[in-house]
Amino acid sequence: VASAFFAGFGGLGPYLILREPRPEPVARSDLGFFPRYVSESRLYGLGLLAGAVGLYATLAGAAPTDYAGYQDLFASSKLVSVSTVDFCILSLFAFEPIKEDMSRRGWWSDSQSSSDAPSSAEVAR
Repeated sequence: VASAFFAGFGGLGPYLILREPRPEPVARSDLGFFPRYVSESRLYGLGLLAGAVGLYATLAGAAPTDYAGYQDLFASSKLVSVSTVDFCILSLFAFEPIKEDMSRRGWWSDSQSSSDAPSSAEVAR
């Protein structure tokens, strides 16, 4: 996962494309210390929710000149344009692991998804 910070989709893409789905649920007792007591806690989830709300509020409160400035940067800077496209690609390919995690937790049923729709791995191949 750390390679995604440095290489973007080039670092995380092979994992997302080649990974094998694991649909069976994981017992809480099988988790290590960090997932069991930190990342699966309600306090951690509340912090993530607060961060997401804060980011949305910042985006919603941005002035129109901020968007125009971003468009100028996107047009003139390769770093900004490549990072934006990379973020969009990562967001699209993250759907499959997120859906799998939600299914394992019982938050997503297979009846909600179309069986005719290809997975992100099938699209990439």
